[in-house]
Amino acid sequence: MKTQRIFAVIGLASFGLLTQASHAEAASSAVIKMAPGIGGQTVNGTRKKNAGPGQEQGVAIAVKDAGKQYIVTVFMSSNIPGQNPNDNVNQLKCSSVELTPTGPVTRADQVQITDNRGDRPGNHPAIAADEAGHIVYLYGANKNNATNVSTYAGVLNTMCQVTTPDERISSNNNNNEGAPDVAYAGGGVFQGGYYSNGNNSAARAVGLKITGSTLTRLYDKAIVAPSNIGRPAIVATAGDRSLFCAAKGNNRPPEVGVECHWLEVTTGTSMSKSLVAASNPAQNIYYNQPSVAMLDNGNFVVQSQMSNGGGKNNNNKGSNTAHMYVVTPSDTSIAKMSETIGATAYQNHSSLCAGAYGVGGKRHAAVLGMPSSGNGQPVLQMASYSADAAGADKMAVDIQANKWIVGWYGDAGMMANIYGQNPGQQGRNFMKCIGDVPNPGYHVMGGFMADVETFFAVPHEGRINGDMKNAEWLTLVPGKSDNALPPEGPKDPGSIPPGNVAPSDSPAAPGNPNAPNPANPANPTNPAADGPGLGQPAGCACSVPSTSTSSNTGGAVALLGLGIVLAARRRRGEG
Repeated sequence: MKTQRIFAVIGLASFGLLTQASHAEAASSAVIKMAPGIGGQTVNGTRKKNAGPGQEQGVAIAVKDAGKQYIVTVFMSSNIPGQNPNDNVNQLKCSSVELTPTGPVTRADQVQITDNRGDRPGNHPAIAADEAGHIVYLYGANKNNATNVSTYAGVLNTMCQVTTPDERISSNNNNNEGAPDVAYAGGGVFQGGYYSNGNNSAARAVGLKITGSTLTRLYDKAIVAPSNIGRPAIVATAGDRSLFCAAKGNNRPPEVGVECHWLEVTTGTSMSKSLVAASNPAQNIYYNQPSVAMLDNGNFVVQSQMSNGGGKNNNNKGSNTAHMYVVTPSDTSIAKMSETIGATAYQNHSSLCAGAYGVGGKRHAAVLGMPSSGNGQPVLQMASYSADAAGADKMAVDIQANKWIVGWYGDAGMMANIYGQNPGQQGRNFMKCIGDVPNPGYHVMGGFMADVETFFAVPHEGRINGDMKNAEWLTLVPGKSDNALPPEGPKDPGSIPPGNVAPSDSPAAPGNPNAPNPANPANPTNPAADGPGLGQPAGCACSVPSTSTSSNTGGAVALLGLGIVLAARRRRGEG
């Protein structure tokens, strides 16, 4: 077996936090390299420099199968080694990591799951899984060089094998219909959704059900309309309900705002709705790009980007500020409880997930942000929701103790812009994270992060110095734990004692020059193009500004420094 390289990412901290080390043991995150930053086809022995951004749009899901815990990641990849100039880049690939008691082990490595023709052959993937280990994947593509993009759905297993080939689930083949999302609601039923452009533009909900190896479409309904840029965001509950949010309006950016619906999953019936974030074009305020997650006690968090509309006339970028809203949906209304502004280090295209975090496992929203310039590190900011001393509900954001740097390099849009349909102007990454990933090493003697019960899993993309394109990464961030988890400050790697690391017989990350090429010729590794050694410091001590305000809080902090620890993690509370 090959050796999987696991690296610890040291979180950033303010100088004030570093002085707290004697009161609370610090923590680090494990980063796994999923795919190298190569990109482009190899034609007549020469790799095409301008064919694709490398890796993009990674999404992950935690799934249990035959008693084993996996994280399956699907991403768009231009690491396609075809010799024919007409071979298409930007196909979907899948990797599966098993979480064993002693650490993560790669079980399926960069398996290509689409082989389509078209300028968008595998775009904007979304995945969800049921209790039986079925993984439903949705994506947009103009297959066979079709004029328009359609939405397709298929089923994978935990080894990234396609068990149900994808079929078109969008209704109108004459419209552009893509940018899907999907969530599992229980009982074999999935709540999907996609964006339909054209004369009857809308964000549409689609119900899907797995019976054996058959994936059946239950319905396809327009939910948010009109919607010129209605990429839906969906979170489902176990009680046959889902929160479905999308941008509403005839224009880009949307002149109405972000509207959310409380749907009955099995029928797609809208039980209640609310304009959660209202645009105001007269004041150059436009809300777009929703993401959603579920908190405790029937509360949900909706994040939207507020734009000044600066790019609407010249196809460039305007300025953005992230707004978080806590809502409580029911069959009669969607009540808006609170609003928090700017709770992320990077405002453009940020997104969120939720999961148990810290001692006691109170459910937190986790806001994921990356630099749109490709020059900086991805950041995961934890935020909790509760009533303050005066009884007012608010989102609490501790920008010292609960901000995590989750990788060395992050890119929310630079490579997408360079290699997009309109180079230099149009294109973006789509970021997602997940919470509540069980750790099989929890309370196991010598286990991997044995004091951490659950993880957040954060797929992300970033370019190593010297590479032409983005690599794909997967980070495990400590979630619910026995001890307080302030992110660890910069340290000399030599000062970190040996900790819980993956065993030496686990497979190598793609690009390990000491590992043989995979047996599958469709997924070769190119060590020479893999950039500098991953154990080497990035040479960046960047300051990442952040502001966070709510009805009761405000402030700013500069995050300082980035330390990298190779194959080591501090052993906490294990004697």
